[in-house]
Amino acid sequence: LTSFFSWEEYLQLPPDPSSQGQIRALTSSADFEARWLPALERETKVGNPTRTVSRLDCLLDRLNIAYHLFRLEINSGARLHELDVIVEMGSMTSYASTVSVARSLGFVGTFIVVNSPP
Repeated sequence: LTSFFSWEEYLQLPPDPSSQGQIRALTSSADFEARWLPALERETKVGNPTRTVSRLDCLLDRLNIAYHLFRLEINSGARLHELDVIVEMGSMTSYASTVSVARSLGFVGTFIVVNSPP
């Protein structure tokens, strides 16, 4: 786990508050239209969540999660559907947004959430 948490992508969020860097990364993917865009569009309006301010109209949280899963695939060399287990660690992670995005992208394995106090 030590090397996982030292990945630069997980230590720093993009400095651009409108997440333009995340959008550029995802839209440059060869399978953006077929895979990433449908996962971003599968969303809920419950709670009036924050949306991106960009040409890509989606939930900001969902974009951030998709970007991190995109980086996970790049850094691990494996697609989500090839993974047996995903462990999500952090505070306030249990509202299932990450598992929802992962499932939308083809993950069928076990998803474990480890919550810690904020």
